[in-house]
Amino acid sequence: MKNILLYFTILIPYFINSQVIWVEDFSTYPNGTQNAIKWTTNANNCDADGPPGTVADNYWGTFNGEFRCEDIEGLTCCSGGQGEADNLWLSEDISIVGYTKIYISMSTRVQGNVECAPCGSGGDLLEASYQIDGGPWIPFVTICGAASGFFSTDCIYVGMGNILKIRVLLGNQANDEVYYFDDVTVYTTQSNVIYHN
Repeated sequence: MKNILLYFTILIPYFINSQVIWVEDFSTYPNGTQNAIKWTTNANNCDADGPPGTVADNYWGTFNGEFRCEDIEGLTCCSGGQGEADNLWLSEDISIVGYTKIYISMSTRVQGNVECAPCGSGGDLLEASYQIDGGPWIPFVTICGAASGFFSTDCIYVGMGNILKIRVLLGNQANDEVYYFDDVTVYTTQSNVIYHN
């Protein structure tokens, strides 16, 4: 009980002063949405099953308020017909001008067992990254190998700048392997209180 009280005592000031800058919770889209005003995607079934969203047991797009990837190998095919795990979800440009304490959070989960293996050997991957002002992509979530039922909410401090972009690369290579991600949120914990002398 002491640990719980300490936890809330430390975090309450952050929640009180937090402000959401940008959020995507996928709740307003019909199932199967692959592009929206706030984000775009690109994906491919390298094993020739057919375009994403057209083949049974393959799925790419929104599903019941989450983004779902099931048996979508990737954009770059490897030998043997398997693809790299580099299907792409990309946010719009997110203005972070004037904010100094910026964070990103995102929830992920796995259905089915996903492997961490080289391309062409059944490898599966989910990697979320951010970029500020056109700089390098910096990963903040990586799932390469996980058991069915895995769930996580990850948060990272990203600093400051003008334009933030968020990218999720994800792919898996079996009909019973599914990645989900949701609640992509950009927020600040800076205080908006103005002090007068």
